[in-house]
Amino acid sequence: MIASTKSLAREVARHSINVNCVCPGPTDTPMLRSRPEKMLEAFLKAIPFRRFAEPREIADAILFFASPRSDYITAQVLSVSGGLTFAGEDEVEPLPSRRSGSRMFSSPDMHSRRRR
Repeated sequence: MIASTKSLAREVARHSINVNCVCPGPTDTPMLRSRPEKMLEAFLKAIPFRRFAEPREIADAILFFASPRSDYITAQVLSVSGGLTFAGEDEVEPLPSRRSGSRMFSSPDMHSRRRR
């Protein structure tokens, strides 16, 4: 889907037609809730926001791309996943924050840059 989005955007850009893609993360729907509890817990642990998307949040991203506010945006992929996209990579680990109860995420590259 992503490759098709970018390819089609390149083809139709000269006609001022926008082509973008919204990639939803796990979304709180009856279908998701029908999954085994252990699967839901594993999903929640993998999502940095520690919650599922609300259907409205996915719809809002789509509405943005359909609105005049995105007139100059094309060939883009918007992940609406609460950070799951970057957290799914083994390079990301939670770091304690100075504020209690919150977490920050970073990659090993960020650690190595800080030490220099």
